[in-house]
Amino acid sequence: MTNSEIILKFKEEYNKELQYIDKRFICDEDITITHKDEVWLPNNLTINGCLSIKLCRLVFLPDNLYVSDDICVECCEILLIGKHTTFNGVTTISYCYITSLPINLQLNGSVNLSFLPLRVLPDWTEINGSLTIDNVSIDELPKNLIIKSCLNIKGGSLKKLPSKERKEELIEAVKKDDVNTIRNLTNNMYNNLIHLGKSSIGWQFNFNPNYELQFNYETGEIEIIYAFPLTREGIDKFIRQDGYIIVDEDEEDSMIPTISPDEFWKKVDSKKNDIVEMDDASNSYWRDTNKNTYINFLKKDYPNGDYSYHNSFVNDGLRFSYSTEFS
Repeated sequence: MTNSEIILKFKEEYNKELQYIDKRFICDEDITITHKDEVWLPNNLTINGCLSIKLCRLVFLPDNLYVSDDICVECCEILLIGKHTTFNGVTTISYCYITSLPINLQLNGSVNLSFLPLRVLPDWTEINGSLTIDNVSIDELPKNLIIKSCLNIKGGSLKKLPSKERKEELIEAVKKDDVNTIRNLTNNMYNNLIHLGKSSIGWQFNFNPNYELQFNYETGEIEIIYAFPLTREGIDKFIRQDGYIIVDEDEEDSMIPTISPDEFWKKVDSKKNDIVEMDDASNSYWRDTNKNTYINFLKKDYPNGDYSYHNSFVNDGLRFSYSTEFS
């Protein structure tokens, strides 16, 4: 089979087995892929043109991928990027589920990131163009990053300023005895904030499952990683670890916003007879695809769970959201 025939084959069939071929493949044309369930491009692929992938469920950009011009990945449910990948043009990633980028991803043009649950940027040192961040859950930029053009920050991004500026701002707040600014700055200096869940009047406490998908390079499979077991015992052990504190968001403006693990469970148990979901529950907080993405993993790991609800599932007597992105 010639290179061109293999390129045609993966464009038409997206054969996962081709992803593991070691030979270098070259495609001297733009590639556009839309409305596919799974997209597995072969390793060691060179695209002398643009790459556009939109409205697909699972997209895996392989190891040693080289794209000479622009790349755009939009509205894809799960996006995974392999190692030693090079994008030479404008890189645009938006409305995809991706929580991390490989440190050896080489970007030689401008970068646009929007509406992503991406939590951190790799320790990049240079972007040869502009960086635009719009509604991304990144706390702060890499401290040694040099952006050759402009930095554009839009809604929901960069919760922390670069550390030097943050410290200077904190010093000024202390000098002015600005209690609110001091509290906000010190709260935002924690690197490992984990959202436990949401308490709403009339509803059972809604736990954040705090899971994410990752690609296992050894097995070639996608797996789910949990911050804590989705059981009462697992959560209890997690919140009782040394050095951990629980902040009650309803009391975060008070001088003592923290609560003990026992107080936390008292709040959860006080709502155990409330509503899980209305029969006609609208999908106002989460996308339907969250359930489709995780339910098979959850049924395997927690076979006794109740997955009959639209936006939530119940396990070990606790209500969990399918989504990790809510407040």
